[in-house]
Amino acid sequence: MTNHLIPGQPFPQLDLPRAGGGRVNTGEFSPGFMTLLNVYRGLHCPRCARQLGDIVAHKARFDAIGVEVVSISTDPRDRAEKAVADWGLGGMAVGYDLPIATARSLGLNISQTIREAEPALFVEAAVFLIRRDGVLWGSSINTFPFLRPTAEQLLDAFEMAKQRNYPPRGDVAA
Repeated sequence: MTNHLIPGQPFPQLDLPRAGGGRVNTGEFSPGFMTLLNVYRGLHCPRCARQLGDIVAHKARFDAIGVEVVSISTDPRDRAEKAVADWGLGGMAVGYDLPIATARSLGLNISQTIREAEPALFVEAAVFLIRRDGVLWGSSINTFPFLRPTAEQLLDAFEMAKQRNYPPRGDVAA
């Protein structure tokens, strides 16, 4: 069973190693407006490469509205650093070694290998939109590799939320 994070509540503390050195620590995010925390499936995923490449191509617009972009995966260091190099993600913080147990606590869906290139276990894609005060504003959590928000869709959401001071939705606990 997975957890379900509730918008409007504090986002859990994550502290992961960062490709190229340093750490990705949710407690140290410092966006002007929000953080886009993108969870990607791993180096084996061509859809992740396209999605992250699309986000990097729009980096100036994310920066202009105060959105810090961070990506994480369950991949080990060598695979995360290869993704950064091969996918042209040098301008994006990329964390790795997300433990499966932690992924489950975030409500992420876990898959097991069906192809040789895939790790034994890995996370499915997700995005978390985290306000600068550390509160979860929204999320999109996948059960499969398809149907992900594009950079344009994410930018539209951020711009609308900022312009209207839009509150978190889906915040009524069961």
